[in-house]
Amino acid sequence: MKLNVILSSSRGVTQTDWLKSFHSFNFNNYYSPRRDGFGSLVVLNEDFVAAHKGFGMHGHADMEIVTVVLSGALSHTDSTGGKGEVKFGEVQAMSAGTGVRHSEMNAGDDEVHLFQIWIMPATSGIKPSYRQKKFDMTELDLEEGKFVELAGGKSGLAIHQDACVMFGRFDLEVIFIDVAVGRGKYVHVISGSLLIGDLRLGAGDAVELNEGVLVDTQGCELLVIDVKI
Repeated sequence: MKLNVILSSSRGVTQTDWLKSFHSFNFNNYYSPRRDGFGSLVVLNEDFVAAHKGFGMHGHADMEIVTVVLSGALSHTDSTGGKGEVKFGEVQAMSAGTGVRHSEMNAGDDEVHLFQIWIMPATSGIKPSYRQKKFDMTELDLEEGKFVELAGGKSGLAIHQDACVMFGRFDLEVIFIDVAVGRGKYVHVISGSLLIGDLRLGAGDAVELNEGVLVDTQGCELLVIDVKI
């Protein structure tokens, strides 16, 4: 099985006085010919936003935007009337559709650590919308390799694409990551490490899977995006 591995050190980086952002795919000034996306997944940014700073009002269209906060709190406001404070364990999904403007600000005294995921919608020109949901990510029952669906799938926040964003926490157990025919899974290590055969992935590393594989979880948190490929 040939694995396409994306090392943390190969990610693009945007750094300002208030933001450090790591780009797994082409974004902003980062470009690599082989990093255009994975199926409908086109952006996966890991952001660290300084206290009392953030992204002012800006626009998007025809994109499903999923934000997963790992620490701190992010305040969201958009032109559809959507508003909320997204903390650890909470996820937001915004359908930009025909066009939406929004801001995401860190109003607190602590740095915010988050992932922002952009997925191309199955249909363009839909009505913009905003959704938010709290998940119990601290007491997850993830025996036998189970993940919690954050967006898409059967139980996550609705998105306009046949895709699913999942989170998992595992401790020194071997799990099977299944991949259905015609689909792929983008597996990103948030923390800890993951062993696939002789290949060890650490925090910030990722691998693209097009078939199921046994992995040895060395005490890790995983972000997994399932898409058609």
